[in-house]
Amino acid sequence: VKDINDWTSKHTDGLIPELIKEIPSMTQMILVNAEAFNGKWAAPFDEADTKKQTFHNQDGSESSVDFLNGHADWSVENDEVVGFIKEYDESRYGYMLLLPKAADKPLSDTVKSLDGAAVTNLLSNRISADVQVSMPKLDQESTLTLNDALAACGMTDAFGDQADFSAITGSKNNLYISSVLQKTYIEVSEKGTKAAAATEIGIETMAMPVEADPVVADRPYIYMIVDLEHSMPLFVGRVVNIQE
Repeated sequence: VKDINDWTSKHTDGLIPELIKEIPSMTQMILVNAEAFNGKWAAPFDEADTKKQTFHNQDGSESSVDFLNGHADWSVENDEVVGFIKEYDESRYGYMLLLPKAADKPLSDTVKSLDGAAVTNLLSNRISADVQVSMPKLDQESTLTLNDALAACGMTDAFGDQADFSAITGSKNNLYISSVLQKTYIEVSEKGTKAAAATEIGIETMAMPVEADPVVADRPYIYMIVDLEHSMPLFVGRVVNIQE
């Protein structure tokens, strides 16, 4: 456990210091991958402009939290969402924030519309603009079990008695994937963004410039850290409820 957590901490710049707490006795192998991102804004937010604003949570409550206020570099929009991209220094990477166009539309419905082609089109068709933006200052972490999500994507055999890991062991056996655990962390501040993700797969024996309208992210939204050069996302997340 210590070796795995030390490796994960090292490869996430210390943002995820503990990935696992124990190793089940039936576990034969653990696969771990990790990535970290640390980007400073090309144009930082002014700390003097950070102020308390109201965020309307998905559960119907309201939270008074610190909002970053400033400008972004690109406007993005399609039939479902409107948002912006704010560049990090060197301009290869950016932070993309997307709001459902309909304020009363559940964020989960918007997420379903954002397949790979939709995200690529948003990035490829971005419009250079001076966008006034207001968004929550974040310090957020999450832990997810991805078994069901991966099964829904078609990866079903690996989780049951149909699993075949003979290419690893040299013969048919009773190994299967018992769990896929992912931990993520993101911090969005006046200076930039720090983010990290680590995934653990346990394999056991049997017994996933133009003027633009201001964008105020005071309701649930989707965010991505994106590679602007290749029009692809590196980190994807959503904010639905924020605690004061």
